[in-house]
Amino acid sequence: MSKTQIPTGGITADAIDATLVADDAIRQEHVDAHAFQVTLGSNDTLSNDTYTKLDFGTEVVDTGSAFASGKFTVPANEDGLYMFTFSIITDSDSNSNLTSGAAQFRKNGSTVPSSVGDVETIFSSNPVRYAAVTSTMIISLVATDYIEVFAHIKSEDSSGGRVLSGSSFGGLKLAGA
Repeated sequence: MSKTQIPTGGITADAIDATLVADDAIRQEHVDAHAFQVTLGSNDTLSNDTYTKLDFGTEVVDTGSAFASGKFTVPANEDGLYMFTFSIITDSDSNSNLTSGAAQFRKNGSTVPSSVGDVETIFSSNPVRYAAVTSTMIISLVATDYIEVFAHIKSEDSSGGRVLSGSSFGGLKLAGA
């Protein structure tokens, strides 16, 4: 990281404004018009050993208005490469009862290849209370394709569990792709 020495007397407001404009230009050249970040506003309850679509209802950012009804849908004329990420916290809802937590991206309602975005953490011989599950994928999409996130939980007593509020799902179109 380069270091800049601040001149005696400080930095002028014009210099700061120019820096902010340059910084914004750099970010815009890498991100296209469509970017979103959503979170769970409340806990989502999951039945034991069943993949369940997560209800991400709190929009933090949705620049292209392409996120709705718990999924991101590619707008018309916006075919290209997209990057998606999720970060969820699974909870057995009781101490040391979680034997596995998993999540996966689904494209148009179907799983994508398991090497892309399908993650499971297994604790069968030593159950835990919480497990973080994260994944990122880059995928080629065409207009009307959609991406959702599903989660799966196994508990030692088969009672299921939940995905905690604040878990997140985000994505963006890669510029020039």
